[in-house]
Amino acid sequence: MITGSFFRWVYLRKPSPIFFLVVGLLLPAAQSQIDDSTPPPLTEKTIMGTWKALPTLPLPTTLWHIELNKDKSSFFFEKIVGSPAPAYRLCRLVSSKVRQGHIKLHFRNMSTREDPVDDVRDIWIQGSGHGGGNMSTFTGKLWYTAGPPPKEENALFVKGPWTRDIGAASREAEEAIKQQSQ
Repeated sequence: MITGSFFRWVYLRKPSPIFFLVVGLLLPAAQSQIDDSTPPPLTEKTIMGTWKALPTLPLPTTLWHIELNKDKSSFFFEKIVGSPAPAYRLCRLVSSKVRQGHIKLHFRNMSTREDPVDDVRDIWIQGSGHGGGNMSTFTGKLWYTAGPPPKEENALFVKGPWTRDIGAASREAEEAIKQQSQ
């Protein structure tokens, strides 16, 4: 065993101060290589774009879609996937704060219809995120204010339109199985 042999050599040989100096210099360098792999925290600039989440799996599956824009309105969209009803919730961003990866988003329901089921007035998202480019994520809590107590859900948002690939992959799987079954 290499590790055991090395430690036995260090113990029996009584290494010189130069050995400890070299190890002392290399250890922080190796550790910094590990730390460099962590993506940077999200900022007001890097959070801009499309974010999607599928918070309730397997059924019913809900799609959460966020569009964050710098120079125009930003929105939160929510829909139960596969629901025959055309119902969805669309909310406009009314406030946001992004600082050193900590995220606070507040959306207001834009629904003008008189729907007794949709009594949600505000949606709040609070969490933290890291990334750059299209490899960005943020996690946290999403809650609705529709009267006490607020309904809270875990959220994992991934940047980009990745949910589109689920339908294509599902169709590809069906086709491959169909071909093999013939």
